[in-house]
Amino acid sequence: MQRAYYVGNRERLYQRMDAGSLLAIFSGEELWKTGDESYPFFADRNFVYLTGLKCKSAVLLAAKNQDGSVRERLYLLPPDALAERWTGVRVRPEEAEAVSGVSDVRTVQAFERDFSALAAGGHYGKIYLDLYRFTPEQPDRPSHRLLGRIQKDFAYLAIGNAEDILRSLRLIKQPCEIEALRRAEAITREGILAMIRAPASTNISIKRISITRFRSTARTAPAFRPLFPAERTISASTITAIPAVRRTAT
Repeated sequence: MQRAYYVGNRERLYQRMDAGSLLAIFSGEELWKTGDESYPFFADRNFVYLTGLKCKSAVLLAAKNQDGSVRERLYLLPPDALAERWTGVRVRPEEAEAVSGVSDVRTVQAFERDFSALAAGGHYGKIYLDLYRFTPEQPDRPSHRLLGRIQKDFAYLAIGNAEDILRSLRLIKQPCEIEALRRAEAITREGILAMIRAPASTNISIKRISITRFRSTARTAPAFRPLFPAERTISASTITAIPAVRRTAT
């Protein structure tokens, strides 16, 4: 997607916000697995929709003034040569601006200070947060922790439902999104047909065929883990017996 896509997404969101309100959207954090290991990070989809960035521990903070003007800032993890040896290169401010179109990029350590100044400044009476949980048992996310602080220190701020607005916005696809969906469908079809044409083999080799084909065409990793039958060996007839696959392959 081009930068204009993310800029447009934010503008449409800001239009739906009340004047004199704040917005905080978080990219999310890694989930601890065991010892010093975490599960692979998957950025919050609403954050990606608004910025195009897929980095962890990032924040989009926006302030809509009474006159309708909007100030927006991005907060990112600072460069850390030691940490990046183990967890990968972090997004630099110039890279974030080039992708998202947000020109004011700061380190995430400045978020608490900046948010407190805005919340206590007397110009804003509402904050929009994405507080969605799939189940009540899911652990708190950064937005829930911020809500706890707001209720403690800035109880006069009303809470707006950012997720509800974003859901309605994402329901209407932009032309570039429709084109991307068509491209994804074509790539998926090629992977499925490659599996169908392969001789009867083990689950592992069929899985390797599909992933290799996907990466050679899409030049990226699959968004979801491949789903394969629990049989030790599978064939083309087994693959085409899966309804969703049969519909795509025809």
